[in-house]
Amino acid sequence: MAAVATKGLPRPAVQRTAPTFKDYVEPFWADYARHWKPLTQSTNRRIIERELTPVFGAMALDRIRRSDVMRWRDDLSDRPGVFNRALPVLAGMLAYAEQLGHRPSGSNPCRRTPRYRRVPKERFLSVAEYRRLGAVLASVAADEPAAVVVIGLLLVTGARVSEILTLRWDSL
Repeated sequence: MAAVATKGLPRPAVQRTAPTFKDYVEPFWADYARHWKPLTQSTNRRIIERELTPVFGAMALDRIRRSDVMRWRDDLSDRPGVFNRALPVLAGMLAYAEQLGHRPSGSNPCRRTPRYRRVPKERFLSVAEYRRLGAVLASVAADEPAAVVVIGLLLVTGARVSEILTLRWDSL
């Protein structure tokens, strides 16, 4: 009703209260980073510092538009993996900015932004490479038994290195 009653009347200039992206990084980090595992924290911190702040740092949070995100995407066309990893971080930061009232609700410019398609790399060791690896592992087995076991588990399970290194008996 108030909007209808005041329609056409001059409105006072709205003061911008949204911080710049660079000023938002530390408050965001203090509030949000605890939701991530330690490795994700270090990866995302690096992404924020190296990829996001140089591009969006001087911009006010409420002024970041889809065109800015698409321009950034195009600038990273020669590094598609970097963009694909950084986009969810930026999207999360802007979604949290919406929750804090720094951006209008539902205004996240990252929504429906396409990631670069990547061809998955799949490579298997040749017979000759398996033989060479076996010879090297046999030569260091006495000095580095744990390393030999870890490499053996990687070979037969296809697990990630971090998954093998953090295995615990109570997790089996």
